[in-house]
Amino acid sequence: MGVRFGECDLRAEADFRARAAEAYAAYQSSYKKRFKWLSGSLFAKTLARHLLQDARALIAVLDYCGAWEPARDAKLAELRQLVAERHGQEKLLIFTQFADTARYLKNQLQALGVQGVEAVTGKSLNPTELAWRFSPGANGKRDLISPRPQAGEVPGERGELRILIATDVLSEGQNLQDCAIVVNYDLP
Repeated sequence: MGVRFGECDLRAEADFRARAAEAYAAYQSSYKKRFKWLSGSLFAKTLARHLLQDARALIAVLDYCGAWEPARDAKLAELRQLVAERHGQEKLLIFTQFADTARYLKNQLQALGVQGVEAVTGKSLNPTELAWRFSPGANGKRDLISPRPQAGEVPGERGELRILIATDVLSEGQNLQDCAIVVNYDLP
């Protein structure tokens, strides 16, 4: 399995070309007003050839590496050990630059049985509510947020969070002072 975008498995050049055509069609229609297009005459004549070489090189990397297996993700394993063992009762705020990484970490931690985890990105409906659920004390929202469940209890859907994974959407203007541990996941 290659890189997945939507329902497209990008393993071959034809797959990349099909996905690029879909993206271009979206940019030409529903996203048209978001971009100012440059004339093709401004680009070097060799650009298309170089882009094709880059795409083929990336496909070769994907073929060499094989399918992504979260069970073999050493960085994820270290994070799981950090949230479940070393700081198993403390609040953790995990920053990452990419929304895809935030969703991946949330899904994988939940699959490993870690509770009280949420991800907040620019596409989150209400980032402030998630900040309040993560840090109800510091935000004066303790009466609105049910406390974290104890071991063996089922967590509430809108209850307090122990782990919040965030992009820069929470980097300014949010009070997250209930947090004990901050992790920058993108650092090696």
